[in-house]
Amino acid sequence: MSQRIVKIFLILYSVMAAGVVSAQQKQAPICIVDEITADSINTVELPEGLWELIDYEGAVQESGRKKAVNPRPFTVQVYGDKSRNEANARAAKVQSRFPQYHVRRHYSSPYFRVYLGAFETSKEAQELVNEVKRAFPAFANEVHWTKTSLGTGGRKR
Repeated sequence: MSQRIVKIFLILYSVMAAGVVSAQQKQAPICIVDEITADSINTVELPEGLWELIDYEGAVQESGRKKAVNPRPFTVQVYGDKSRNEANARAAKVQSRFPQYHVRRHYSSPYFRVYLGAFETSKEAQELVNEVKRAFPAFANEVHWTKTSLGTGGRKR
């Protein structure tokens, strides 16, 4: 079993080393492991500069480039409460009425939230809020737009 783990590690190392080599314009491979032995503690030391390739956010901040920004941060929340069943029902209702927008469910204990669409501006989101309120007056008081950093899951179709 331990020999299998060592073989898997060596394969992964080879693949990673190949990626580093191509990223470094075909320079000689860098050895990051001196020795691997079964049933012992093995230490891997990363050469200088390799951590920046792994820690993308740290590398972006140090290089002075801006972090990626969600280009469509505004979305319409059509449900936000503790019932998974109601969240699923609400998602199905709004998806059937507004199939041109992506419905996204999100759970953050203890709340289930359902989002509809993704927009560049709050004005665009407010227009959908008004449409949803007209279509579903029963839950119109719960519908509002919000700015989110949860990704761009609300793309238009």
